[in-house]
Amino acid sequence: MAGRGDMAPMKVELPAELEGITPSDNVFSALFWLRRGLAERDPIETFSALMVCLQIMARHIVVGQPVVRHCPSCGSQLEVTEPSITSLTRELIVSRLGVSPELFERLWKARNAVVAHGNLSVTPQVLLDLTELKFDAAILAFQSIKLGLGMPLDLPPSPSQAFFVTDAFMYVD
Repeated sequence: MAGRGDMAPMKVELPAELEGITPSDNVFSALFWLRRGLAERDPIETFSALMVCLQIMARHIVVGQPVVRHCPSCGSQLEVTEPSITSLTRELIVSRLGVSPELFERLWKARNAVVAHGNLSVTPQVLLDLTELKFDAAILAFQSIKLGLGMPLDLPPSPSQAFFVTDAFMYVD
């Protein structure tokens, strides 16, 4: 059986739009997590890394309004907090990248199950969903980095669909 090491190398040509651009620290960090997600064999690790990439780019691209909490009795300001990573990432994915709110909810639910706080169960269905969702997350990660660099979203590079079509239990021993 052929493994990933048997795949023919793919030539990646950087678009002319990147000439002379030095990515910010945030974009460089997102590129690191994208690379990590593409290099992982485990679907949970792949998906997790891609979601970290998206969250970094959400903080980089989206200017969220601070959340002000007021006293219900007197109306005085109690505290000001930064917008949640959920709201920033939703804004990036749904409003800026034009993805359906339903897909965002599926991605975020899977993210919460496998990455965040352990407050949702990782079920066999969640693992199977990762086969599809990790490709969606990769496309969005590429697009968010392009957006952050000011590149057209439809230009290369983009993830290869063949790379992501694997069974969620393929590497389980």
